[in-house]
Amino acid sequence: MKFIYLMVTTLLLTFLSCKSDNQGTFANEDYSISYNKSYDMDDSGINGTDLYIVLPHDVNQNFRNNINLLVQDLTEANLNLEQFVELTESQIKSSGQLIKSEKMNQNGTEYQSIIFEANFGEGDLKFLQHDFVQNNKAYILTYTATVDTFEENLSKAQEVMNSFKLKTKGK
Repeated sequence: MKFIYLMVTTLLLTFLSCKSDNQGTFANEDYSISYNKSYDMDDSGINGTDLYIVLPHDVNQNFRNNINLLVQDLTEANLNLEQFVELTESQIKSSGQLIKSEKMNQNGTEYQSIIFEANFGEGDLKFLQHDFVQNNKAYILTYTATVDTFEENLSKAQEVMNSFKLKTKGK
């Protein structure tokens, strides 16, 4: 009986250590985010993003489902979260279809979760966007997918997006 317990414990610990080895974390002075190391991650500033993570995809498709982070300086605009969301929603409505928008809390930080569809030349796309405002900056974390493949990677995208943490000043 002790042998079986020892084997199960060893297998469990091995599984857990392998799983954690597959997690990567990107962090800077403002935020951190975790992602599966098998995803392509780029923090070079491609397309004006702070961070760009490509999720697993069908090689036969032209569009690659991704998560990206844009950081905007709001110092001159002096917008709070509610004002930023109002502006964002009006922009979405002018070029797409707003599906859902709700205030949420993640890792102790309030944010707005928005789901919408639009066509920006890549075909019909669907977005899950999390808007955070802190220290005169807007952090716009977005999962972008084709309408047909949105649900396919949604749980993977949410896992990454839910790991996003803003750091408070002085920490």
